Amino acid sequence: MVYVDFIIFGVSLIFLLKGSDYLVESAAKIAKAFNISEFAIGLSLVAIGTSIPELATSIAAIIQNNTDIVIGNVVGSNIANIGIVLAVAAIFSQLAIDKSIFYREGTFLLVMSLLAFIFSIDKKISFVEGVIFLFFFLIFIVNLFKEREEKKARYEKYLGYFYSIKHLFVLDTYIKLVGKSRDFFNHNHFNYSINKGLKTEEKIRAGQILVYSLISILSIIAIAVGSHFLVVSAINIAAFFEISSTFIGLTMIAIGTSLPELTVTITSIKKHYGNILLGNIIGSNIANLLLILGISSLITPISTSNLELFYTMPFMLLMTIFLLIFIKSGEFIKRFQGIILLLSYIAFFIGLVFFV
Repeated sequence: MVYVDFIIFGVSLIFLLKGSDYLVESAAKIAKAFNISEFAIGLSLVAIGTSIPELATSIAAIIQNNTDIVIGNVVGSNIANIGIVLAVAAIFSQLAIDKSIFYREGTFLLVMSLLAFIFSIDKKISFVEGVIFLFFFLIFIVNLFKEREEKKARYEKYLGYFYSIKHLFVLDTYIKLVGKSRDFFNHNHFNYSINKGLKTEEKIRAGQILVYSLISILSIIAIAVGSHFLVVSAINIAAFFEISSTFIGLTMIAIGTSLPELTVTITSIKKHYGNILLGNIIGSNIANLLLILGISSLITPISTSNLELFYTMPFMLLMTIFLLIFIKSGEFIKRFQGIILLLSYIAFFIGLVFFV
């Protein structure tokens, strides 16, 4: 009975998302216990942590021999991040952003989106193309490590607040320093904030490491179980309504795995953290394309169809272009721009129904 599959889908999604949350937090604690750089911890979590649901779902889909869900999940999530997550934030709060920081990253996202489209022309993303994706992802991560302290601080603020490792970084100190003057924020102030933050965090004992390790293992199990039944139930739902699994990947799974970004959006609106929100969306979309498609295509070639080639991928490119235009247009992403993005997503969904 299909309603059972809907229930399984919902419960599996909860397992997947909560498992991802606990895995990220426990991994941060374990890494800190071994004196790994706080910034290295944080940067890794930004790059990988927000993409764990998509990655787990993609691997589960491959195991089920249904790669249509993989490409649908990635492309659908990227469109939803811009057309729903960013749109909702812009509609309910005028988002102040630093366009000098994000225009370059947005351009990189556009180039990688175009590369994904080019790779899909032959109706599959191969092992070699997956290696190329991962190579560009490595370049993206290395480049972040080389950025100015001012830009690094943006990631620290994001990490400290949204990944429950806020004690690693003293946000109030950082915000006050940056608030006075961008030039006033330098390496010494960065170190001061980090050192002060470390003093506020109790040292992690051996017993706690064991506990966090156990939490990590249980989280991985929850992610594996959740992603497996999420895909199985999604396939059953698609079969019941006689629709393609690609459609399910583009809609139910894509929106479901984008819930962490939506949660960040709500918090960002309350805290007026426009830069954090935009950084999260751009970073998540880059990770979805390069990390998820990269790893998935190393396991097996990812098949693409005319739906992706002639509709969903071009629409993803269009939404990314809209994003770049809005970033370039001023210091704010305005309400009417958010409405344009949301209406674009609604048009995408309606067109998807007719296309499928």
